[in-house]
Amino acid sequence: MRILFVMDSFVPDTLGGAERVVLGWARELASRRHEVWVLAGRVNVPPGRDEEMEGFRVRRWSSRRRTFADGYISAIRACTAAGRKLLDEHPPDVIHGCQGLSGYGLSLAKPRAPWVYTLFAPWSEELAEEARIQGAGLSAFARTFNNLGVRLKRFRVRRMERRVLRGATATALSEFSRRMLQSEHGIRRAQVGIVPAGTDLDRFFYTSDVERQALRRQLNFREPVILCVRRLSPRVGLDLLIQALARIRNVVTDARLILAGRGPERAALERLARQQGLTDAVTFAGFVPEDQLPDYYQAADLFVLPMRSLEGFGMAAVESLACGTPVVGTPDGPTPEILRPLDEDMLAEGTSVDAIAQACIRWLAKPEEMLAVRRRCRDYAEQNYSWKKAGLALEALYERVTASARR
Repeated sequence: MRILFVMDSFVPDTLGGAERVVLGWARELASRRHEVWVLAGRVNVPPGRDEEMEGFRVRRWSSRRRTFADGYISAIRACTAAGRKLLDEHPPDVIHGCQGLSGYGLSLAKPRAPWVYTLFAPWSEELAEEARIQGAGLSAFARTFNNLGVRLKRFRVRRMERRVLRGATATALSEFSRRMLQSEHGIRRAQVGIVPAGTDLDRFFYTSDVERQALRRQLNFREPVILCVRRLSPRVGLDLLIQALARIRNVVTDARLILAGRGPERAALERLARQQGLTDAVTFAGFVPEDQLPDYYQAADLFVLPMRSLEGFGMAAVESLACGTPVVGTPDGPTPEILRPLDEDMLAEGTSVDAIAQACIRWLAKPEEMLAVRRRCRDYAEQNYSWKKAGLALEALYERVTASARR
């Protein structure tokens, strides 16, 4: 079967959750002898030739801009043109759209193949959430204009998403995402299938206690270490985690927080750490290369996901579990679906600073229990989040979709 994934961007240009999931899907399906293509965008970089990547091929489209100011027109045109050419040269049996802008662009090329569309996060709601956070510091007058601009953007991008969904088989990564599709686009829950994501169980692997202690010495992890791997943006709740650390240290006095990632909120988070008297207890590790991420997961005592909203799937949490490191998460988004079947105590009781702190203390104050649960974390990841399991589910979905299109 020839399968075409459609993305706004892709690795190595972007290493977000959607890109990592599609990379895993494409790699697994290619290993199962399917012909897999990824059509992906980039900005201000020549598209270049088709790329061979781990058994599948990538074709890039490029635009000078990708902004609302021109209605995303230049990006849409570039995607449509590249997509039309790829459809002519290598007509797919099934198209799997994963992001709204590129999905809309390819839909204008009027492909004949049946569509699957997976909602990773609702584009229009992401815009609204970012605007809400940005508008908090504006005057009432400025906030009015900010909100007007957001409403225009949401109207535009919602129309694009709905065009892609029209006639497509709608899917989601979690029950939470399925509910978002229903509320955002009016698609009934029963019409939305769940497609599983996974993680690379060979790269994110379990280590013995001896190997783990060696890694801790190498990374200078002497104290109990809380790790969070996130983009430093307003909506992911890192400010709550820093404030929670101050309360955690009232009980676990030498606890330390490692924040791995880049983003626009770094200066504000550093300022918050100083205000909380945590300058020496919070380390901003910046971007951690992909080949070093497993070391951080394996060496940490606890991984924390203080999610506020709009997350389709908690990839970092699953990577941590695969390395044997327990996870504490807030009861928002898909996190309860990941953690509750493993251990109810991994879920904080709420999203407040105090709830996050208490959940972390439950684990950090009992290091013997944390060591005992490590093997269970790994086993759970193997049973539920392998790419093989995801590949089998996608194959079955594509067979149903293509068979239905032939009837």
